[in-house]
Amino acid sequence: MRFSHQRAAAAPTGGRAVRGPEMREIRDAVITDIGSLRQGRQGQQDLDARLGRALHQHLQIQRSDAGQREVWSFLTLLVFPDILRARFPDLQRARALGGERNVLYRVWLRQELLGDLARSGPNALREDEFVQLLERRAVARIPHLSRICAEEILTQDHPNRPDVFTRPFMKLVVRLTGPLDLGAVPEDELRGLVARQRQAVLDSL
Repeated sequence: MRFSHQRAAAAPTGGRAVRGPEMREIRDAVITDIGSLRQGRQGQQDLDARLGRALHQHLQIQRSDAGQREVWSFLTLLVFPDILRARFPDLQRARALGGERNVLYRVWLRQELLGDLARSGPNALREDEFVQLLERRAVARIPHLSRICAEEILTQDHPNRPDVFTRPFMKLVVRLTGPLDLGAVPEDELRGLVARQRQAVLDSL
């Protein structure tokens, strides 16, 4: 692994390039916090939750910088290649390079937007539900909307929740973003709008 690159530079949005010794310290802190790359009884979900918390705490990266694909390619391929191999042994291109499905970015974003709702456990959000919440740009660009939707999803305990509830629910929420600027809606009103979409799905079951 490496902690610097000759083409490393500050992002156009400002800030500074993190140098090798500091990057090594960040890596050591992340690895210490996640404890082990072994995927134990709760498997991938538990590793993702621990990794997201550790990256969010120690990278201290601004949202504007996090939007730079090169940042995540560098971190994945040079600083944390062992995490890539542990989580996705088949080394898929989309998991290695910067983008929405990058092994590190995806869990950092969960922690950034959802915080404690990105936990692991029996009633935790499932992989497909994270995709529904965070890869739909109309929703993910409004952080408090992502969190409100996640809270509604977690109230449901159907064994096939992603297919039966989450997908139709998120389709209804996304449909709202067409005629309405949900980012400008007060939070209490937004909660009411989202709750009505939840009830519409439940009424259809």
